Amino acid sequence: MRVFALLVALMLFPSGAFAQTPSGFETISLLVSPTYPKPYEQVTVSVSSGNVNITGSSITFYANNTIVGEGERSATFTVGGPGQRMLVRAVIASPSGTYERQISFYPSEVSLVTEAFTTTHPFYDGGALPTATSRVRLVALPDIRTSSGARVGSDSLVYTWKLGEKLLEAQSGIGRSVFVASAPERYRDAVVSVTVTTQDKTRVAYAQTTVSPVEPIVRVYQADPLLGPAFFKALSGTFSLMGTESTFKVVPYFFKEQPRLSWTINNTVSGERDELTVRSTGGAGSALISATAEEGYLRDSADFTVRFNGVSRGLFGL
Repeated sequence: MRVFALLVALMLFPSGAFAQTPSGFETISLLVSPTYPKPYEQVTVSVSSGNVNITGSSITFYANNTIVGEGERSATFTVGGPGQRMLVRAVIASPSGTYERQISFYPSEVSLVTEAFTTTHPFYDGGALPTATSRVRLVALPDIRTSSGARVGSDSLVYTWKLGEKLLEAQSGIGRSVFVASAPERYRDAVVSVTVTTQDKTRVAYAQTTVSPVEPIVRVYQADPLLGPAFFKALSGTFSLMGTESTFKVVPYFFKEQPRLSWTINNTVSGERDELTVRSTGGAGSALISATAEEGYLRDSADFTVRFNGVSRGLFGL
């Protein structure tokens, strides 16, 4: 998701120096992509200049004093492990002189975990998804290490949060690894990013994610009086009633707050609770059952048919 590049000029990285100084000021820059390399990630380094003839130059790239590219304006190689210093140099031999530029960085990474405060059932194994304007928590999990491989404590790192291009100053700072906000409106997305650095700014990690609201959904499960709801199988299509009665439980997923629930049997309202018990009082037949959840303009329903046997006298919701 990262489409960034880092423009590295001599004035920003004094370690770069002229191997030979022709007359005048010659500007040569290194471009690194991705901007903030992760451990063992492939990076591409390229050279550019506004007033040096790069096309007619001989260029050699070094990574930790090992040649990683020659003859081209860019070189691609794999960086080292977490916290391992990478010194990248470009030596440019042009008709006007020989130049050298170098940068250094330490591969680091940070993961972003999104947690939505929306409805699910208590045993739901998945993560709750955000719905329009629901509360969302983003947690940054950095892996930034020293040259010896020791992990830098997350509480001592500096977190800079952005919503799109907008800097969130109030949410940023030392140890601010958690960001809580509201999801965007329906049919909109929000791009949230975090840049994590050590306090001396020698190590940097970056991550971004897109918060996209989903439409809430409703599912219905058979509820056994002893075993509880069978959450592993949502009901749809036709359910054959075994015995004379059965209980069903409705679960609203991804609503911002607990929605209003309602049941209908053959389009007749039959209660506003999370469970419905139906009982056969007669012969073979069927009934259409629908469970609906509503919260403001958000709404979803789940429908299924109950088929039962016996001396026909009907089906009742209790």
